[in-house]
Amino acid sequence: MFNLIKKFKEDKKIYKEHLATVHSLPEDYQFVFGKMNEYIWSFAGGSGMDTLQTQYNLADLFAEASANGLSVLDVTGKDVAGFCDELIRDNASWTDRSRKRLNDSINK
Repeated sequence: MFNLIKKFKEDKKIYKEHLATVHSLPEDYQFVFGKMNEYIWSFAGGSGMDTLQTQYNLADLFAEASANGLSVLDVTGKDVAGFCDELIRDNASWTDRSRKRLNDSINK
């Protein structure tokens, strides 16, 4: 139980650090991050930890790009949804269970 509480506190600290990174970004980056975050989380499945890691990676990517003077659309391109789809391609999604159930029922 102690290890679980310790892990929870560590995870919360990491989350707050990445949230601070996002809040330090220019407004256009924050806006796009928020919209992308909504989109990405709408597909999350399982524990969501892989989606959370994707969110952290995106925050780091945006921080680096912003520091290098790039515009947010220089990073994502105009097809932001396509960029998001690529980010979450290997993440667990809520549709995974339905896909497995369909395939299992047909392959029986």
